Amino acid sequence: MLSIKSPFRNIPIKVDKKQAVFLDGMRHAVQILSFAYERLNNDLWHIANDRNIIERNGGFTSVFLDSWAFVDAVDRFRLLWALQPSIDTLPSDFSVDRISEKLKNIREVRNVADHVAQKIEQIVAMNASVLGEIKWISFFEDTPLKVKACVIRPGVTIKDLNMRFDLPEREIFSLHKSTRIVISAGKHTANLTEAYETVASVVRYAEGSLERAFDRIGTESCYPSDFFTEAELETR
Repeated sequence: MLSIKSPFRNIPIKVDKKQAVFLDGMRHAVQILSFAYERLNNDLWHIANDRNIIERNGGFTSVFLDSWAFVDAVDRFRLLWALQPSIDTLPSDFSVDRISEKLKNIREVRNVADHVAQKIEQIVAMNASVLGEIKWISFFEDTPLKVKACVIRPGVTIKDLNMRFDLPEREIFSLHKSTRIVISAGKHTANLTEAYETVASVVRYAEGSLERAFDRIGTESCYPSDFFTEAELETR
């Protein structure tokens, strides 16, 4: 989602230090959620294509690792967007209230996952899974078009399950192999695909605004970032 030339990765030294840290926080959240979503999307496609891959990969651990990493990073981005300086200058389409409303369900499922011990009674009563449940659609052949609707419900089952597929009611367009990725936790549900698209639209707007602002103040000198160092230790 962020190119090497993105203003989120090239913040001029003249930018206020507090604003620079907010932008850097958003950058990291976007990079994490992008990585998690891309890997999750690919894994779900492979599971839909060959269910035997589940056993070979040790179950559904990687799917839920990336799902909840995505949820956590999206919610972190939402909060940073809401608390950044100069929020009064945001247009209505990208206002704090508008973005918070679009990402509200992400916040709700995250609260269930973060307080699962306190939500056990609710989870048991709903015959739900501690890890949550994931539904999605994957595309295969183009002509004729082949589509699979899938559900993952991990963990123990207390009662009989009534598994329902998330079937599309309208035309679907996706640049990914899988789409309409939905996670449920307790009584809440969040569409990860819609959340990804929401963040992507915010990032596109923010990058355009930042590029114009940075051009005015100059981009000759930027804050240094992304350090790595190492030391080889002597052994005996």
